[in-house]
Amino acid sequence: MLRIILWSKQEQLPQGGKELAKRISQEANILPLTGSEESILSEIAKLQKREALTDTKTLFLNIDSFSDTATVLQIVRLAEAYSGDYATLAFTSGESFYSSPEVTTDNLFSAITENQTWTTKAVVVRDEFIQQVTEDSSIPSALLKMAFRALGEHGQVDWNLETISLASTSITSSSENEVETTFSKSECSNLFRFAVAVINIEDLFPQYSWENHPAESAAACYHSLAAKFISLGEYSSAQECLQRSDQLEDSPRSLALKGIIALETGEILSGVANMVSSLQEYEKRKTTDGDHYLSFSPDNLELINANLESGLSALNQQQNARAAGFFTDAVFEFDGFYRDCGLALPNLSPQE
Repeated sequence: MLRIILWSKQEQLPQGGKELAKRISQEANILPLTGSEESILSEIAKLQKREALTDTKTLFLNIDSFSDTATVLQIVRLAEAYSGDYATLAFTSGESFYSSPEVTTDNLFSAITENQTWTTKAVVVRDEFIQQVTEDSSIPSALLKMAFRALGEHGQVDWNLETISLASTSITSSSENEVETTFSKSECSNLFRFAVAVINIEDLFPQYSWENHPAESAAACYHSLAAKFISLGEYSSAQECLQRSDQLEDSPRSLALKGIIALETGEILSGVANMVSSLQEYEKRKTTDGDHYLSFSPDNLELINANLESGLSALNQQQNARAAGFFTDAVFEFDGFYRDCGLALPNLSPQE
């Protein structure tokens, strides 16, 4: 069974949307649920309280830039024939192509970013994955959470299942953002927390040595999670991750990440202390001793030592921010992890 939800960013469903709903009812013998984004979010909340119907799927269709009934009916037919858990559709309009990233469990960590675009204009999802999605401020955010649930349950989402051609006149500069969605840092953080909650951490970070070093691998995951939250400005969530990692092992990464949080929040001396402690721990971990899965072999020890000396000199001159910049650069040179996670401290560079 197919349920169809037609929604609009506008407070009132446009007249064209009402006509589309009528045609769908006539042609496909399905009466769509229609409404503004706010009203449809309320309907999603109601659906979540019902028992999931295993043979039911829902087509979410944002109708703000559809201009012809034939295209909508084509999408409805695709949704009726779809037998998977979750699928998005891609669109072309003139020379423009709109799609979502091909996200899997092991690349989701890097996919949730402020600049990433997602196409959630037409999404079909099995009923069970609508359940347990927390309340959201936008339908695109709710739809992505459903995708993450599908990834967590079965590890499979059909991104860009088919490409639909739209009339070039239907996508204008004012309606383009209805086809492609980006999320703010706070929205990305919310999505990220949800993904971590519904997907096994081993699946999110398959590159670690879970069988031989489970505790250290889990700690490394928490360091990556903390770095992600720092990049999104969610320092309390990052600190929570570091508290959990510290229960598993002592790590120079935890100290450095605490230092970054301190520096980002204006606690310069605390940041300096953590960076210095981190460098001391990195020095101990330069060689593999058999007890640790991760070891650290910097490529440029001369640069690290030069930054150390410059940092100590700046510290002696009570130039704490400059010292923090030098020590941070030394940490970043010791371990590429931070730059790989997109972390940087431009306001604390040694040149300032």
